[in-house]
Amino acid sequence: MNNPDCKEVIFIDCMCNNGIYKDDNDEQVKGTPIRVARVITDAATLYFNDSDPRKIAKLQDHLPTDTNNFHIVLSCEDGNQILKELRPSLLKRSGLHYLLFLRPLHSGNRLESSCTVFFWLGRSHNQSHGF
Repeated sequence: MNNPDCKEVIFIDCMCNNGIYKDDNDEQVKGTPIRVARVITDAATLYFNDSDPRKIAKLQDHLPTDTNNFHIVLSCEDGNQILKELRPSLLKRSGLHYLLFLRPLHSGNRLESSCTVFFWLGRSHNQSHGF
């Protein structure tokens, strides 16, 4: 971490899909959950959710294992419900920086940069930011 105020990164993807896509050449491409789990590997908790349990099961095959300070939490629920459940527990902790990853519901299987939005929800310093 390059920020002394940040003790942990919280990454939330409420509609993560299965982590593997096909590009225009029909080649497999690693999706956001797999890429994020390979880049953010220290002092982080990554929350990946999809309403389809088959997608989460396939995604799990491509993710690294937890360590002392790196955790992946997988769930199969409505994305709005996940945020409602996470909010109280995360706001009680200090030294967190949040990143929420969203994409439109009907963006198809292609990763289109114009359809993807990152929200930096802020940090926890006894104040609520974002969600």
